[in-house]
Amino acid sequence: MRNILLLLILINLAGCESSEDVVISSKCIKINLEMVDAINSGFSTDVYKIKADTAMAIKSNDFKKVYFIAALVDGMNSEEVAIWTSNSLQAGEGMIMSINEVAIKSSLWPDGKKTKANILLSDHGVSESEECVLRLVRRSDKR
Repeated sequence: MRNILLLLILINLAGCESSEDVVISSKCIKINLEMVDAINSGFSTDVYKIKADTAMAIKSNDFKKVYFIAALVDGMNSEEVAIWTSNSLQAGEGMIMSINEVAIKSSLWPDGKKTKANILLSDHGVSESEECVLRLVRRSDKR
């Protein structure tokens, strides 16, 4: 009975395509369009924009309330994943910082390594959020 219930929940999630947060796996969280727009507002030029359908997050185990947000960026090499961090997944409710070189080079969001937060590439959630994006892209390429 538990297996049937779990299967029904997974089927229900697979059909979701709204702008609400949607869990893609047990840890990957699809980012809503409002948060994508919030991150897009910090790009240094209109050439760059997040590919909204690739924006994924992971809640870090290293911090009380930190999410790492990863996405492919239009205007850049399609294989490069940009990573930011925020203490909220709701637009306007948290601070956004750039984490990896792709995000630092393409956006005006402050470098998380140079802030009091001292967020590092080795923190839990950085590589995991990137893997969420890459897994999503691989899955969509197979279709």
